[in-house]
Amino acid sequence: MLSYNQFETLQYSNKLNVNIFNNLINHKCAGVVIKNFFNSSEIYSLLKSFSEIKENKRNPFNGNEGVVFPESFSVLAKNSFNENEMAEILPKGNKELFEVLNTYECDDYQDKLFNLFSEIGEGYSFVNATLNGEILKNEKAYFTTLRELYQNGGGIRKHCEKDLQVYYNKFIKLLGLELPHFQLSYFILLNKPIEGGKLKIHNQYFFTNMANEKETEFYIPEIEEGDLVIFNGGEIYHSVSNIIGSENRITIGGFLSKKNNNFYSWS
Repeated sequence: MLSYNQFETLQYSNKLNVNIFNNLINHKCAGVVIKNFFNSSEIYSLLKSFSEIKENKRNPFNGNEGVVFPESFSVLAKNSFNENEMAEILPKGNKELFEVLNTYECDDYQDKLFNLFSEIGEGYSFVNATLNGEILKNEKAYFTTLRELYQNGGGIRKHCEKDLQVYYNKFIKLLGLELPHFQLSYFILLNKPIEGGKLKIHNQYFFTNMANEKETEFYIPEIEEGDLVIFNGGEIYHSVSNIIGSENRITIGGFLSKKNNNFYSWS
């Protein structure tokens, strides 16, 4: 059986001679940390651009524990969501997202990300998810979002994505996926808290009884600013510990789902 602490650690390069995605699909590893995917100047430029758009837009930057930018589909696409509302919100959110990404002073973030995915996922292609609703037909989903968890309390409760797929099933159907489906989580750490804000990989899997989990049974991968993490968030329960101190936790990332030989990215 797959062990929840089976993580691989690799150094980023343009040519990584490994097939991580097959290992993840076949449950040969739980996740991978790719060190130094972003260098310090790349991180600085992205954070600077994110900070500037926050100065001009106070909503949705008003949560008590943290925010997702643009507002995530997991918030917009609950079972009661309205496609007409999404048709208004989605183009605006994509515009704001690319206002941040277009000032990013290095190789194009999306190209760099998908090129790496293709390198470590030999035989698969990686594309933006396309929505297939009545109103949103052929509309592109956000392929990534920034998440900021605030100092002194911000965190993420324990969950796995297959649990959430049921809750957000209308959005999953918009992606053309069946329930439940294979799903990976990925993110790059941009700003590290002084204390806390740790990704915790729990020794618990989809369909198991959460009440029986022992709190001591979790794994914390070593993640530094600029590192890219890809893990089986669909099936393995995970959380982020509360932040302590004067620094927020900021990441950029999303999800990947497999359908045939394509992976679809959204956030």
